[in-house]
Amino acid sequence: MDEQYIDELQQAENEFNKKNYSAALNIFFELAHKNCVQAQYRLAQMYEFARSVEENPQQAFYWYEKAAQNGHTFAQHNLASSYDTGYGVEQNEKQAIFWYEKAAEQGDMLSQSILGFYYFNALKGVQQNVEKAIKYWQLAVNSGDEQAEKHLALVYLEGKYIQQNTQLGMSLLKKSVKKGDNYALLKLGEIWEKGLYGLPKEEKKALELYKLFIQDENNEDKFYHSYKSVLCRIVKMYIEARGARRNLKQAKKYLSKIYEHSEEYKELKQLLNKMS
Repeated sequence: MDEQYIDELQQAENEFNKKNYSAALNIFFELAHKNCVQAQYRLAQMYEFARSVEENPQQAFYWYEKAAQNGHTFAQHNLASSYDTGYGVEQNEKQAIFWYEKAAEQGDMLSQSILGFYYFNALKGVQQNVEKAIKYWQLAVNSGDEQAEKHLALVYLEGKYIQQNTQLGMSLLKKSVKKGDNYALLKLGEIWEKGLYGLPKEEKKALELYKLFIQDENNEDKFYHSYKSVLCRIVKMYIEARGARRNLKQAKKYLSKIYEHSEEYKELKQLLNKMS
């Protein structure tokens, strides 16, 4: 459908990449009205993100819908998201699921991951369907989605809805950690510290993960309660010689990062004083 417009599309994309949005808009606008699918999608984006025009949710929705009906995968996802959030159109959960599934069928990773989450948790008007959730998460995992990896990992580890597979669950969780997912990192640390899901304790590995989490100072703002909890765990592990030899100097170092008027600080300080 778009082959006949390939040269003009390339010109528009070049203008867009050079941030000559006005020139790009003119070309996309003309081609969109000629039923050029990629131009319809790009025009919708320009209305959504205010590129050379004022943000216009209704026009963005209009052109996403045009492109989606013509089979554009990303437009289908964005149309689903519009229905999901009520952007440019009245919120409609049924239509959101319909278009997420259309996009997922065409390989859209984000739609697959979202559908897995919705079906697993019975959200957006759908009944819980673990089989569907796992199917969509697995598709997303195959495309490299770390959120789906994390969710699917917990399903396999817990073994509540399907047969437990700790080997596969741990493999997926470790992949998420390698990609920088801090929620996965904390979960993996907890598994190793406590020996969850029938797995042996590996406290040394847990301690190293916790310290890695604390090293990133941005995590204090992003994960305030988790950050404080991890600090407390590190202090206790050094005091109790879990994962490392007893090291009161290290315990004091990490204790100093905890708000001194908090109950956690007072309890750990008292414990530390007993060991000194």
